[in-house]
Amino acid sequence: EGAFWSSPWGNGRPGWHIECSTFAHKYCGETVDIHGGGQDLVFPHHENECAQSEALTEQPFVRHWLHNAHVNLRKEKMSKSLGNTFSLRDLFAQYDPMVLRFYLLQHHYRTPIDFAPEHLDAATRAYGRLARGLNGGQDAKIDDVVLTPNLSVADWLALEQGSGIAQQLVDALCDDFNTSKALGLVFAHLDQLARKPENASLIKVFLQKVLG
Repeated sequence: EGAFWSSPWGNGRPGWHIECSTFAHKYCGETVDIHGGGQDLVFPHHENECAQSEALTEQPFVRHWLHNAHVNLRKEKMSKSLGNTFSLRDLFAQYDPMVLRFYLLQHHYRTPIDFAPEHLDAATRAYGRLARGLNGGQDAKIDDVVLTPNLSVADWLALEQGSGIAQQLVDALCDDFNTSKALGLVFAHLDQLARKPENASLIKVFLQKVLG
């Protein structure tokens, strides 16, 4: 407060809009491939970023926007004033961080989530089923596989023709990054993948590389 620069139009305050435009220009260049953020940032923040950056460069600022919906806690907005916030550290004391990632990926990023910690119990069971299915029925984590270095999506598609879901997975993610649909496809073919370890390994590589 109290910080400003004088200008011909009046006192100008330092603003996060111009900060973000500056960071993006310095580290990402004139055009950003993918820009994320909460849906509440569409206006005014991202519109201001566009206006500033495109006025400077005369180039498109962003090719693809990903605006995520909010996470509510038991039908209430999470906020410090309501006292209903918790930290990731709190969750990770009880749940595998991969379970939380899996839980979030089960929802489309533009769909609001009504979260309750107990939802992670169901996600734990589903994630365990997925891991076992991709490891031939054995209890193991999805990351218990050696990654193929520098495997491109085209190479992966060529290798993974056997299971019949490779192109469907790519199509789901190309449809507005529909991770929910992609995971549903994997579950639908899980019994088939459990019988074909070579295909299951390739699906694991895909899940690791694309969904982390």
